[in-house]
Amino acid sequence: MTPPTLDPVPTGYADAIDELESILREIEDDDVDVDHLAQQVSRAAALIEFCRDRILAARAAVDDATTPEGATVTADSDAEPADVSAG
Repeated sequence: MTPPTLDPVPTGYADAIDELESILREIEDDDVDVDHLAQQVSRAAALIEFCRDRILAARAAVDDATTPEGATVTADSDAEPADVSAG
């Protein structure tokens, strides 16, 4: 498989999502060329990684902005809250 490429690099998250949606429409087309399909799937993988990186950077920025100065974030933000109900 062709290695993922970000050439050209999207200008931002919204552009990457728009391109992903366009690729999805192409992939869903029954008349897509197999070689072109492989290139598009590789491009989609690179775009998904780009979007994940942007989301992680935004999450870190929000954590930094909402964490009191001097405090450290120790809990995983994806962790389920503990059940503290009496039982």
